[in-house]
Amino acid sequence: EKPIPIIGIECGHHETLSDVVPRAVEFFNALLFNRGFTSVKPRAWDDDDGVFYKYHVEGRLPLKYLVGNIELGDRIYPVKRVVNNEVPPSSNRAIVKVDGDAAIMPPAQMLAQPQLAADAYAIYQFREMEDIVAGQVVMMGVPSGNTFTSPDNLTLLFPTKSAEVYGEQPGMWPVIVDDIERASNAKFGYGIFTKERFVLPFKKD
Repeated sequence: EKPIPIIGIECGHHETLSDVVPRAVEFFNALLFNRGFTSVKPRAWDDDDGVFYKYHVEGRLPLKYLVGNIELGDRIYPVKRVVNNEVPPSSNRAIVKVDGDAAIMPPAQMLAQPQLAADAYAIYQFREMEDIVAGQVVMMGVPSGNTFTSPDNLTLLFPTKSAEVYGEQPGMWPVIVDDIERASNAKFGYGIFTKERFVLPFKKD
């Protein structure tokens, strides 16, 4: 009946408390100073231009947010298209079409066969704050070869990490489609769709 407003502070480096606590204190000090509740200046205040960006996040984006067909028996991987024979740096495997089915092979083997490299996708770990263009292929099923594209332009926030690509911090990709409903609910990431720039009124633009 009486909601309590809460302000969350993203401190980063959650695994290192020696970094997190001072960063949280610094940001909280800045919040209090900006609101006029303290006269203690935040560190580096004089060098701060007062420019902030407000990101509008529209929640969790499941696999079913993407445009594509989920097929029983597939393993669905995050991918990025191989362009001009350049394989994305996070990938050591590529997905190609062989005799109508999608197959996984090392990039060197794929690049040695121009007819395969012409339409190939590298298994790829999307980065935090990476821009996605509407129509871009971001997932692919093996062995069906079904592609999944983004219906919108967006910036990825908290993209789900690939267990097979990322290594030490596994996520849920690839998704094994033994249950289509469960697979469709798999998280692709969160989406930032708009960004608003503003300047603190007591700082020069």
